[in-house]
Amino acid sequence: MSKNTEVNSARNVNKKLINKLAAERKANPSAADQIKSGAFKASILARRHDNAPEIKRLREKFEREEFVENRSCDLYEQYKAACVNSDPKIVEKNLNTLWAQAVQAVKTDKVPSFQEKWGDRMRKVKNAV
Repeated sequence: MSKNTEVNSARNVNKKLINKLAAERKANPSAADQIKSGAFKASILARRHDNAPEIKRLREKFEREEFVENRSCDLYEQYKAACVNSDPKIVEKNLNTLWAQAVQAVKTDKVPSFQEKWGDRMRKVKNAV
């Protein structure tokens, strides 16, 4: 193996390791990273009149994320009773499913069909009681 090949091999391993560490750091951020991220997000959202393209794009992205989270929380709280009153063994699974479906409904603008589906479940739970 030539010296040049060894160097390239070492670089590839190093790059793979760096990418793997970055992916893990992104998947499991430290408390300090979360605080920094929250402060950064707050500073961008506070800059309402800054129309620089990058700031505007980030602000719109963060506003959309906030909207999705808030609307999903509202839907989750509204229909949580449909899951809680069912079999205790599957309550956690049902709650996780409810949350995932609420987020997906808000992101895809299918809230009315979500409300219809979970409204039927709510009526069934209320009728059973």
